[in-house]
Amino acid sequence: MSKKIFSCVLIGLGDIGLKYDFHKDQKLYVQTHANAIFSNPGFDLQAGVDVDINACNAFTKKYNIRSYALVEDALNQVKPDLIILAVPTCSQLDVIKQITRCFAPKAILCEKPMGDNLEDGKKIVSICKKNDINLYVNYVRRCLPESKEIKN
Repeated sequence: MSKKIFSCVLIGLGDIGLKYDFHKDQKLYVQTHANAIFSNPGFDLQAGVDVDINACNAFTKKYNIRSYALVEDALNQVKPDLIILAVPTCSQLDVIKQITRCFAPKAILCEKPMGDNLEDGKKIVSICKKNDINLYVNYVRRCLPESKEIKN
């Protein structure tokens, strides 16, 4: 039985999206969304998006995958199952609106915190519900007792 491959677009090529493990051994250090998705055989990283053209160029050079400066351009070319949203918190609501104007993916993984405030968070949840998009929020689990136990 073959493994299901989920197509993915990464929006936000900053630190957590691309840069944290950029100059490290890709197999030993997986600290970014780009590296995690690219390295996982269950996912197919199909595009990166960032307003910073230098970040786009770095992403394309490292992964040999197309990048875009505009969300709309990426989603007009690629219709992914999953969108990872690693943009600044203050931009999340606007980017979610841009995404849903173009396309409704199966899921969005939103980097924490979700929304610049409670009202924005509620709007993001509402937009995803309305468009039948599964919404997940990534958060660091270092503070959980189970995580501390594993580390020890």
